[in-house]
Parts: sequence; structure tokens; C-alpha cells
Amino acid sequence: MDDLKAADGPFLMQIVDVFSIRGRGTVVSGRIKRGKVRIGEEVEIVGQGEPRKAVVSGVEMIKYRPDVEHPRGMVGLLLRDVSQNEVGPGMVVAKPGTVARDANGALILDE
Repeated sequence: MDDLKAADGPFLMQIVDVFSIRGRGTVVSGRIKRGKVRIGEEVEIVGQGEPRKAVVSGVEMIKYRPDVEHPRGMVGLLLRDVSQNEVGPGMVVAKPGTVARDANGALILDE
């Protein structure tokens, strides 16, 4: 998928790491695979169980440091009313209704 097509698709980000910021909430980090997300937008977290809706209350580009192993373009999303134990690596954050899991647990993407 070329960069222009990826930018136009519905938002999709695979979660790589999760951490909590005291007084702020839960941050999920990863690389945006396609689309865009803005503060205040509703997103869906898709993992092992039922998809869970959340609201993005902060977006930050994580600075690239060559001495730390993470891909360029990492983004942190601060999610409202989501606890750290509800999300984890391998789950995805997406535009609501665009991602599901089949009976075997594989992601089904609505492109």
C-alpha cells in the first residue's frame, strides 16, 4: 500500500507498548498503519475479547532516538477511561467498525 493510499484509509494503529501516566491516564504507543486520528475522536480497541470504544484525549509523536529500539514514526495516544490492564501489545486501535476478529483470532480489515 503506498503512502498516499494509506493516509486516506480509515485509521489503524497496532499497539506496541502500553503505559500509564499518573494523573493523565493510559497511553498506547505504536505506528500508525493508515489514516489519521485527532484529539476528541472516538476509536475502537480490538483485541481478544469484544471491541471496546475509547476517546483519544491526547496525541504525541514519540521522538526517535537511534540508541533506543523502536521504529520511526511511533505515536502515543492518550485514551480516556481506559485502564492499563485493558489493552496490550498486539491489539489495534482503529476507526470504529473497521476492524474485527474472525473465529481464529485473525484481524479482518474493512478497507
